[in-house]
Amino acid sequence: MLLYNKTVTIFNHATEDLMEDETWYPTVLHNVRLIETKGLNVSKSGSADADSAKLHIKLEGLKKPFMEPVAWSQLDDKSEAFTLCQEKDFFVVGDASYEEVTGDFFNHMKANFDGVYQITSVDKFELIPHLEVGGR
Repeated sequence: MLLYNKTVTIFNHATEDLMEDETWYPTVLHNVRLIETKGLNVSKSGSADADSAKLHIKLEGLKKPFMEPVAWSQLDDKSEAFTLCQEKDFFVVGDASYEEVTGDFFNHMKANFDGVYQITSVDKFELIPHLEVGGR
């Protein structure tokens, strides 16, 4: 489909073991629809930090299954699936799965990539199976 022609990388955050080591799990999704509204929001709000995006993910044909956040957090191998957790996970336009994780990973990604959005909302639709993900 013509509108589903973008690639994004979802980064899922997990705190591992008793030492609370942070781990970020990347998932590259191809053929998603992405609507970025930077210019419109800047002109309306006057704030340069007003970037937002709406990401549409078709649930059919995914290479990794989508799981709800609680179920995903209980997986032994979290790299086998992905989730979308509000205010915890984020997505980047393009394939950024190669990026090495640093201390403050989200801010590192915002400083080094365009199109980095923290997940602010997730809606799941059943009739036409897809996810709509808001980001800012």
